[in-house]
Amino acid sequence: MLAVDKHSYIARVFKVMSADAIFKQMDGEYERLLRHLKHPSIGMDNDSMKKLDRAYLRRMMRYVVPGPDVIIRGLFDIYAFVVGMEDPERPGQMVLVPNAREILIKEMAYVQRGLLSDRSDVPVYRAVRTLSSGVVVFRCVRSSSQLEGQHQHFREAQHSCARHAGPLSTSARGLLFDFSWNVRALVRAGGAADLGHCWLWLADATSSMSA
Repeated sequence: MLAVDKHSYIARVFKVMSADAIFKQMDGEYERLLRHLKHPSIGMDNDSMKKLDRAYLRRMMRYVVPGPDVIIRGLFDIYAFVVGMEDPERPGQMVLVPNAREILIKEMAYVQRGLLSDRSDVPVYRAVRTLSSGVVVFRCVRSSSQLEGQHQHFREAQHSCARHAGPLSTSARGLLFDFSWNVRALVRAGGAADLGHCWLWLADATSSMSA
């Protein structure tokens, strides 16, 4: 939808406004963060808290994606704000592409079907650990970044001369890579002990022999 460079100032503003229209803070999250920052183990004053960047706040607080009625109003307000606007960095260059309205209508159809909204029966946060302040740190599972990053690592882990391996070798490599990737992710998330390797069956066999 944007006709400007994705690294420009107006593009960053557009992305931030879109994120704020989709993700809403859960009730009590800001107060929970304040209790953590003001705890004696942290001891952060008001001036220091004002300097906290957006990434820290997004990481420490939980958010919910509301129903279509809320998201649609927010996204349309953003569209109404930038439509007809010129790029401040390049006068004469429009912020939105000429067919922005058609793109908006198409994307709104997905929003109306509830494809962006959270399901009430699916938890999107999991408790990971408790800090010294007593505040619980949560891990968000509402993301596809891990899967997208997995593809890049999967390609880079294969030697350039091994691109023409047969289907059996390729399948075996894919299964082993996926297993080790998931084990390492589980360890980083605090869901399993770090054994120094991904051969969980070897640890089970060793434990059975010692027993």
